[in-house]
This record gives sequence, C-alpha cells and structure tokens, in this order.
Amino acid sequence: MKQTPGRPGRRPGRAPSLTRDAVADAALAEGVAVFSMPGVAARLGVSHSTLYRYVDSRDDLVRAAIERAAARTDWPPADLPWRELLTAFADAVWAACDASPGLAEVLLTTPAAPRVMVDRLGGYGVALVRAGLS
Repeated sequence: MKQTPGRPGRRPGRAPSLTRDAVADAALAEGVAVFSMPGVAARLGVSHSTLYRYVDSRDDLVRAAIERAAARTDWPPADLPWRELLTAFADAVWAACDASPGLAEVLLTTPAAPRVMVDRLGGYGVALVRAGLS
C-alpha cells in the first residue's frame, strides 16, 4: 500500500463508506424525535438519497437510532435483587434519555417496540417473576 505523506496508513481517494450505525448516531445527534432525513444527510456530509442505502425509511432510522441508544446504555444485570434491579433499570433508562434528546418521546410513541427493547425488558421480566413478583 502506498502511503500519503503525513497520513500514514491512509490511501488517497474516496473516504470510507458510511455505516448504518453512523447514520443512526447522526439521527441521535440531531434529536431522534425531530430529525429530518435532509438534516441527518447534511450532518454526515452526504446527499439525502445516500441515507437510503443504509435505512429503508425515516421509521427504520428511528428504530436504528433506538437500537444504537440501547447499545450504548449501561444496563444493569438481571440477577440483581428485584428492588435494586428496578432502581438500576430506571437509572439506565433515565441516562439513555438524557444522553439522547427526544428518545423518551420516541419510546413512548413508537407503535411497536424495537426488538432490542423487547428482549431487554423480557429478560428483566423473567428475573422479576423468578423473584416472586407477577
């Protein structure tokens, strides 16, 4: 590989491709409840149509943004005592919503919960039932 002076390891030419995660991160930065596709594209320095290589629609981008926010959240382990689990879960949700403006609104208004949230809540539900709560 030929290296460009001053930039070891980088080839000259086209910048690396975007990823779905990068597009989702841009939507989170714009505000997940209020972003526009043109605004996300401008933030990324690409055309509006480029986004559709990574997401199918605005709704798909909202789901991807929720998944990214969930992936960045420090969730408590499900094996905590139930009171600690509920407190730690509430703290984790609060921190996620605080870090991503508009996330709370989107979580409350999205018709179908994203799979990542269903799985997370299901795991906690099982732990709470095992603790004798139902």
